[in-house]
Order: sequence, then structure tokens, then C-alpha cells
Amino acid sequence: MAFSVFRSYYEKHLLDNTELYPGVREVLNELTWIRKALISNKSERFIKKILKGLKIDSYFDIDIGGDSLPNRKPHPDSVNLVIEKTGVDKENTLLVGDSKVDIETGKRAGVWTCGVSYGYGDRKELIKSGADWIIEEFPALKGLIKR
Repeated sequence: MAFSVFRSYYEKHLLDNTELYPGVREVLNELTWIRKALISNKSERFIKKILKGLKIDSYFDIDIGGDSLPNRKPHPDSVNLVIEKTGVDKENTLLVGDSKVDIETGKRAGVWTCGVSYGYGDRKELIKSGADWIIEEFPALKGLIKR
């Protein structure tokens, strides 16, 4: 019962304190030529509302919530589904995340990983997780992505 009360409250207030990190919208605007997906362990209905509320839903080809598939991150199913749906090769796939779970997900799926040093995790955790790159600011991501 407590969980259902929480979910009901969260759904009504999920955008109260949610905002994009600096530079995210600008990077999304610049990288329109690449396929993008969002993978979260939050419920799919929550991430759809968050993306729409932040007005960034149109940037993503696919979004996958923690309840979209039988297995959640760090299981690689979500990344494999993104690869299947977008047609992007693993060698050209980069998972960007802020936690060891994100990096572990990418490693298990056999794709490149980039940790952002802010958010849920921290730099030490990302290094220990084996991130291929770590960035301090989101706009630095543009330097990792080549046409």
C-alpha cells in the first residue's frame, strides 16, 4: 500500500523539482543527426510524462522504462532492444549515464560507455565501473560523437 501511495504522489509531482542539467537541451538540438534513446529504471509512464513535461520527448526515437521489459538495468535487454529498434551497430552505440548501474548496463551489452560526473553517481564510482569516458559537463559529449 505504501508503494501505491508513493507512486500516486510521485506521478502528480514528478516535475516539481525536475529540470535538465545545463547544456542538455543545446546538445540535443545539435545532435539531431544521431538516433537517441532513453533508458530508465523508472516506470515507462513516468519517463514519458517527464520527457513531455521537459519538452524533450521529440528528441528520442525510443524510451524504455524499468517496467517496459522483464529485466531492468543493469541487464542488457534494454540496450539490445534499442539497438534492434534503431538499427545502430553496437560499435556505434554510446550509453551515457550517471551511475555504476548505467555503466554496467553498457558493459554487459558490449557498447561504449560515458559517465557524467554529476547526478546519482560520482567520478570514483564511474571510474571503478570502467566507463570508457567520463565528462564533467554535458556539452563535452559532442567531442565524443563523430559523424
